[in-house]
Amino acid sequence: MEKDNQLFLLTRKLTKEKKTEVPEYIAYTDGGYCVGRDEGAYAYILLKKGRIISKDAVKLSDETSNRMELHAVIAAVGQVPDGSEVLIVSDSRYAIGALSGQFLFHENRNADLIQKWWNTVKERKIRAEFKWVRAHSGNKYNEMCDQMCVDAVGYTLDPEQDNEYPVDNQDD
Repeated sequence: MEKDNQLFLLTRKLTKEKKTEVPEYIAYTDGGYCVGRDEGAYAYILLKKGRIISKDAVKLSDETSNRMELHAVIAAVGQVPDGSEVLIVSDSRYAIGALSGQFLFHENRNADLIQKWWNTVKERKIRAEFKWVRAHSGNKYNEMCDQMCVDAVGYTLDPEQDNEYPVDNQDD
């Protein structure tokens, strides 16, 4: 437990440092899951100095919406060089709270991903800040990540919409 507390404090320290300048890397992330179909996706877009340098969407099963959000952040941070500063922009208050150290987790069903985050941040000396954006509010890159998730699974993952109908894909 002492090790977990040290990692928690390290993550909290690294994510609490507020900078006035924009970090070199900005990662937009999103994730979603359809319980009825037991599948979902996560996506990220990584920018360096305002240009997209990496993006990906991954479809998974046997997960949850919260886990998809965590996967997205971890995958995005995995693309930045060691010692980098990164601003992570997410519409998930859960992911931000869990990974920034705002929430303290002991016995958590997502402890494996939270531990993976802590290990990555510590070992690679990543300095991360988080910013929350409202989902479906017109943020260009958040909307792109959302669409990448939809494209990865073939139907909407928005819980406010009906998940029973596939997305109309013009490539068919």
